[in-house]
Amino acid sequence: MTSDADGRRPETPSTSDRDMAGPLPLDLVLPRSAEAPGLARQALRGWLAGLACTNGVVEDAVLVVSEVVTNAVVHACSAPRLFVTVVDGRLRVEVHDTSRARPVVRAASTTVGGKGLRILASVTEAWGWSMTNSGKVVWTEQHLEAPSAHRVTLRSHRRDALSRERSS
Repeated sequence: MTSDADGRRPETPSTSDRDMAGPLPLDLVLPRSAEAPGLARQALRGWLAGLACTNGVVEDAVLVVSEVVTNAVVHACSAPRLFVTVVDGRLRVEVHDTSRARPVVRAASTTVGGKGLRILASVTEAWGWSMTNSGKVVWTEQHLEAPSAHRVTLRSHRRDALSRERSS
């Protein structure tokens, strides 16, 4: 048990305080290996199980994590750090790596690969990246609640377009 300088136990937030602030973040350092995306998907699914998310939100978040972690391992040659939080009803996913190379959205093509960032744009409300002291972070945000009918329609059209690209 830890104590402060006066020998008192530090105050810990009550369960209701934590509920108001949102769940504790998911913070996971992954190996620089082909297993990293699967480990990230498994950890995220487990973490999201405690939230009232629709299956669509969970599947979109898992897809995003898989894509960004794969990019960190393959392109940044890093052992990525996954950090997931909920802020103001939005799921924020961050993947940190040690590369200073900026992410590049590739033009549509029929080759295998190169579609990860375009997938992010199609299934999230917002995404971006920024440099950090140790490399960079790629982040995404999506609402935890069911998206509006308009957003579902846009997402459906984007997924259809990506499917057509993959099959051509």
